[in-house]
Amino acid sequence: MRDVGILVWVGFLVIGVIGSMVSSARRQAAAGSQARRPQVPPTPAAAAQQRLVQALQARAQAQVQTPVSSPRPPQPRPAPPRPVSAPRSEPPAAPPAHRARQRSFFGSGPELVRAVIAAEVLGKPRGLNDEYR
Repeated sequence: MRDVGILVWVGFLVIGVIGSMVSSARRQAAAGSQARRPQVPPTPAAAAQQRLVQALQARAQAQVQTPVSSPRPPQPRPAPPRPVSAPRSEPPAAPPAHRARQRSFFGSGPELVRAVIAAEVLGKPRGLNDEYR
């Protein structure tokens, strides 16, 4: 069983390394194709479109610099004070009942870490050792 676990782990390791190499090669190929792309001079339509965008941006900046002042709405009136009433004869309502939070199967993060470390340090229980070895 231990050999199977090691083989699975090595398989995951190989798949991860190969996936990383493929990803790196794709990034390099994409960067190389962008560097080799010839620079095309802008057409007159593209130049006109760029001038239009710059003019719209300048207009938007001018509007931001000169904000329009609008009249402020009137302040809301404070609520009138409540009249003091006679003390109640009934007791106050009971606080809501406490509901226990359902614990996760593995516990919290620190508990799980402690359990894994303890398992590594203590090893397999004696009852699970192979008696025919």
